[in-house]
Amino acid sequence: MISAGSLGGPRKCIYATKTILQDIETIFSGRIWPDLASWDDSSDKHKLLYKPYVSLPSPLYALFNLAICSLEADGLYHAVQAGISIRSFPLNHGADINGSYMSSAFSIRHDSSSTEFLFFGDVEPDSLVSTPHTIDIWRAVAPKIPSTLKVIFIECSWPSGRADDMLYGHLTPEHLVAELVALARQVVKHRNSELAPRISARKRQKTRLVNNEELLDSLKGLHIYITHCKDNMTSGECEPMRQLITDQVRELVKAHQLGAMIICTEPGMHISMFLRIGELTIPDALDRYLRSDYQQQNFFQNLSPHLIHVPIS
Repeated sequence: MISAGSLGGPRKCIYATKTILQDIETIFSGRIWPDLASWDDSSDKHKLLYKPYVSLPSPLYALFNLAICSLEADGLYHAVQAGISIRSFPLNHGADINGSYMSSAFSIRHDSSSTEFLFFGDVEPDSLVSTPHTIDIWRAVAPKIPSTLKVIFIECSWPSGRADDMLYGHLTPEHLVAELVALARQVVKHRNSELAPRISARKRQKTRLVNNEELLDSLKGLHIYITHCKDNMTSGECEPMRQLITDQVRELVKAHQLGAMIICTEPGMHISMFLRIGELTIPDALDRYLRSDYQQQNFFQNLSPHLIHVPIS
């Protein structure tokens, strides 16, 4: 938002739920901030476009490179640019005397490979709300872990020890790991269902509970990036709060033996998508192929894209 006025090149689209776009509209109104955005895709004077109201079938979308932008939580993936689709999920984000605050999580998918990553906005623990939403996300993504969903970005704003009534709609390491345990149970349930006889999912859920032993390494292959860590502005501690919180989450995940990799999100971190062939990155695989360690037929049959994270300082 700070650099919006200096954006160059073609107009940029702002993708969000309609209510969020309407909130942003009050910022880019010519009063708080210059009038930089528009709902009208024919308005050339604006640098930003809230959403082009275009609804085209997928082949036409690819042909004209138009955005189909409807990020409401309707259980569907919506294309935002060629080859990239997004599914939105609702989240709880605390409450006050005026009512509840809602947030969103987005699953961002590379369509041709079906690989995706999950990005959370602000989120309150399911254990503290009357209508849980995060569990619905875990149920939706559990069948994809870790085959096509390998990366989750999720907040953990506060360090261990903060009281529940002081969370303001955010997570601590204890609450985050409780959510990851809930995810792990959904992953194990799905894997068990793949092996179980063909009985109704409702009946199977009632008759088969996941025990703690089954959670061992159930999230192996999943990378959890910790975001939105709030700095302690009064402490003289030298260690960044994001590192302290990440270490606390990592220790709790290790204690539960979930197998997930916990990563501290650093300023300037670069995360890329690489192709893999089996267990090799593309450069290694090409090197082996050129040295005739791979047959050409096997080389292309085993080619499969996956989401790979590469932090670069």
